[in-house]
Amino acid sequence: MPLVFKQSAELLNLRKIQTNLAKQKDYQEAHQVQQKGNELEEKERQQFMDTRHKKILAAEAKLMQKQQNEMNALRKKLENKMNEYLKKREQEHNQILQAYENSKKQIEN
Repeated sequence: MPLVFKQSAELLNLRKIQTNLAKQKDYQEAHQVQQKGNELEEKERQQFMDTRHKKILAAEAKLMQKQQNEMNALRKKLENKMNEYLKKREQEHNQILQAYENSKKQIEN
């Protein structure tokens, strides 16, 4: 997002009129046009900065939402892997326990 705002055609026209009036040595009129141009420039600059700020906030919110979605997906993936691991561990435990019980029965017989 650009930091420098683009001046409107109206503002550029006022600056040109101001320059022409100064060349014609109509300094009072040039000063009035300059003041009007300064006010317009300040208004345009403020509008530009407000719009820029809103765009930055929107982009930041979008990025944070994207990161939150990625984090949630990674947590879900981790949770699924952990559940798989625990299930596999339980199965292995049951197999070892069953093998122990079978060996114990064989020894007793």
